[in-house]
Amino acid sequence: MAVFTARITLVFEVLQADQFTVNGRTVTYIPATMKVTGADRRQGQVWTLSAGLSAQALPLAPLGVSAPGKLLFFLADQPVDLRWNTVSDVAFVSAVRMLALGAQVSTFLVTTGSHATTILLEVVGGSNATVTANLPIP
Repeated sequence: MAVFTARITLVFEVLQADQFTVNGRTVTYIPATMKVTGADRRQGQVWTLSAGLSAQALPLAPLGVSAPGKLLFFLADQPVDLRWNTVSDVAFVSAVRMLALGAQVSTFLVTTGSHATTILLEVVGGSNATVTANLPIP
């Protein structure tokens, strides 16, 4: 099985409006990178999910409990609620449209709202994968 590296790079940009510009002017950029090395498994897919689903598990195979996902990138065109690892977990996040996560994930669960939702999910990991993150501290 091939071993590879995957990386998520995000830039948090803060704009501040002033009296001279309508669109705002850039005040701050905060770049951040999270990288997984030694990954040997990947699941990347786009789904369109029906409205009104509750804790719908998205398939992560070949990732799972013995070879968990370590780096996850999620995008949705409608806000959804997310849980990971167990349906009964009381910790979840609501109204998510984008999420970058460096954590051990074996199950990923989505609850849709009143609209059909298109989701992009990329997960990489494996039993020997490791995650590092940069901290762009000025």
